[in-house]
Amino acid sequence: MPAADDEDDSGTDRLITLSDGVMAIALTLLILSIEVPAAPASARQADSVSVLWHALGHTLDGWIGYVISFYAIAQFWFIHHRVFRGIRAHRGGLATWNFVFLFTISVMPFASDLIGKWPENPLSVILFSCNLILANVAVYGMLTYSERHDLLNDRGQQVLMRYRSAQGVIDIGFYVIAIPVALFSTTLGKLCWLGLALSSPLGAAITKRREARAAANDLH
Repeated sequence: MPAADDEDDSGTDRLITLSDGVMAIALTLLILSIEVPAAPASARQADSVSVLWHALGHTLDGWIGYVISFYAIAQFWFIHHRVFRGIRAHRGGLATWNFVFLFTISVMPFASDLIGKWPENPLSVILFSCNLILANVAVYGMLTYSERHDLLNDRGQQVLMRYRSAQGVIDIGFYVIAIPVALFSTTLGKLCWLGLALSSPLGAAITKRREARAAANDLH
């Protein structure tokens, strides 16, 4: 529990510095889950391009997990940066929510390694999706807490509104949908994560349609 004296520390610089460090370490740990293929005992095979190429092929699943996780952590770094640009002061509860967020980030290298070593197991995809969902919940918790304690500036309000908008629902919806889909096909479950690229245009289209309907209703 935060001490009462922590409420007097109004700056968020220490939280930002700590968070940047944790995310940098998490990004570094991701590559360690991909093992370099061991050289064969035969000198002739060790010099063979085809043998090495075949061995590297066995690391493909690990690379897929690495790329997905690297992208996810990088996106959460951008989100975290936008969130704290929108927070003008610090309270103890904000640090608690930030630590919950950092917990989800620190677990991500393990979840990524799980996908690399168990690529066809639905549970590995489900656990990674849950990891992404919890990270988003932690960010939303930070924003909601900050709103309740009047810590948000205009930028922060915009980030919070995005989470509450159609685009925010679509973002987390892809993570949720990946869970039941993975039970039938782990490949399709992973592809659900790529649907995030569609969330922005889909969210904008839904918002535009809602505004058009509201304008039409006002005319009547």
